Amino acid sequence: MPNLDLPTIVAYAGGMACVIGLILAVLGRSFPASIRGWGYWAGGAIVAGGLGMLARGWLRSVVSEDVAVAAQNICLIMTAGLFLAGTCALFEWRLPRHFLPLLLGVAVVASCIFFGYESAPIHRRIFARGLLAALYGCHAWVVLRQPRTLATRVTAGILVTLVALLLLRAVSGYLAPGTDGIHSVAWLQQAYAVGFSSTDVLLPLCAILMMSEKLRGALEHETMHDSLTGLPNRRAVLAELDRLFALARRTRMFVLVVFIDLDGFKKINDTYGHEVGDQFLAEVGRRISAGLRSGDMLGRMSGDEFVVLGLIPPPFSDTAINAIRARLTPRLRGRFAFAGGSFDYAGASFGLVAADPAASSPEATLRAADQRMYAEKRAKRMLEAA
Repeated sequence: MPNLDLPTIVAYAGGMACVIGLILAVLGRSFPASIRGWGYWAGGAIVAGGLGMLARGWLRSVVSEDVAVAAQNICLIMTAGLFLAGTCALFEWRLPRHFLPLLLGVAVVASCIFFGYESAPIHRRIFARGLLAALYGCHAWVVLRQPRTLATRVTAGILVTLVALLLLRAVSGYLAPGTDGIHSVAWLQQAYAVGFSSTDVLLPLCAILMMSEKLRGALEHETMHDSLTGLPNRRAVLAELDRLFALARRTRMFVLVVFIDLDGFKKINDTYGHEVGDQFLAEVGRRISAGLRSGDMLGRMSGDEFVVLGLIPPPFSDTAINAIRARLTPRLRGRFAFAGGSFDYAGASFGLVAADPAASSPEATLRAADQRMYAEKRAKRMLEAA
């Protein structure tokens, strides 16, 4: 059985980190551009594994111990910086400009300073471990600010544990500089070696989990939202309607469904082109959204048809329903201006239904709102014809 000292464990972990880094680099080429951070994580794993092993092994045989240790510390610091940059890119957190070059410069300058005086090894260790603790602490803070998922919880747990190990090693190394705090206790040295070195493997694996979760969330969003307006699509509307009916049964409320059809939309497309028509649909979505009550949901069913869903308390009356119409109607009338043309729009047709969940169903309520909308549209056409 091999001796579980730090160099041996680091060699095993470094080899695994290199392999995971290469996997991350390959995966990054096949994932959508919206999932960012692959390059940073791959670079961090390769620096930790490849360059880290060279600094700890081969470099020690050709240069002085101080130079090899300095190179090793630079690799460790850049690994932490690359991992932090990868997570910030993934979750769209902005790092200071030129963060990585500045970090590299700080690490190199500090390594050059810690040469040639008696207590330099102690100060060098404290600096390196303190800076690593700060970088991984910032990393943990960024992860903890994200929605709680399995991947973010595991990642944050590993980072917090790593920060604790680094601080413990820094303090113990300062208090017992002759043994670096742990070298005189075999099991403590092994525990630190395993805990610290395994993070070069565990953190890139956590990155893959976090990226996979974000990709799954993005795909779920795409399947439930309209790509043009960003509004919930028909599938999301039907799912929300089912949820509202279940909630209304428990709370003894009524389900409000407002079906909206844009009058004359085909003429807008024919006159100004489909690009202006698409811009018009997106603007309509924004205007309706601005007029909704808190808790209401706006979705795009298809084409120029929109649906508003919500709950209203009993007893309700035509006055309450007409108040909703009165709030939304003016938002769809008036001047619409786009780069490809501008026009005055007369408005839309509405079909409003307030359904008792005990006496109706989601399908019947949606159908009734659709019928009322078409009845209003027919009445407008008859009035224009007359």
